[in-house]
Formats: sequence, structure tokens, C-alpha cells
Amino acid sequence: MIVSLFGGVGVLHDLISDWTVNIGVSITALYVSGYFLGKWLDFSINEKKRSPILFGSMCLYLVLFFGVISGATIGFIQDGIEQIITQGNIIDAIIDYYFKPLYWVLLVGFIPTLISGILLGYSIQHKTS
Repeated sequence: MIVSLFGGVGVLHDLISDWTVNIGVSITALYVSGYFLGKWLDFSINEKKRSPILFGSMCLYLVLFFGVISGATIGFIQDGIEQIITQGNIIDAIIDYYFKPLYWVLLVGFIPTLISGILLGYSIQHKTS
């Protein structure tokens, strides 16, 4: 049923093959930023005695932010620059390739990221206790 909504297997295959680099770079950015921000989060919660709720949620939102921005940058380089050249409007390209993905990912992921950040903060706090 989902395949028929996209217009068939061919359209779905084209959609997935066009986004392979964007998704790969985004996932890599999620892992890299998660690694470094996780170390910072551990230090902030356990050494500096910061709030696990606030810092856990903030850290996961930053990981989400870096993942979206890195994937959007690849999309911007692939298609956005061409859009700027053909249409001559950089504002529309920036809105299409940066603000819209950030808006949708943060809108849909707000509650899951908040819950996961709270759980992550508490698990890091109680890891050394």
C-alpha cells in the first residue's frame, strides 16, 4: 500500500537512491555528534553535577540538530546550489534545505527526544552512583 502511494516501485527506488548520501551523512553525523556530546554530557552530569533532565534533553536535541544540518548540507550542495543558479533566490533554497527539514524533524521528534533525553540523563547520573 505504501509503495502504491509513492507511485510504484520505480519511484520509490529513485527516491531512496537519491537520498542515500544524505541519509548516510546524517547517520554518520548522528553517531559522531552523539559520541562527543555523550562524553560532554557524562562530564557535565557526573563531574559538574548539572541537571540530568535539562542536559540530557539538550544533548539529544543537539545530536538531532547536527544530524539534520549535515544531511541538509549535502542536499543543499547537490540540488540547492542549482536552485539558486536557476531561480536566483538564495532565501528560498535555504528555507527549503535547512529550515524545513529542521522544522519537521524537531516537530515530529520533540516528544520522543524529550523522553529519551530525560532517560539518558538519569541513566548517566546513576551509572556512577
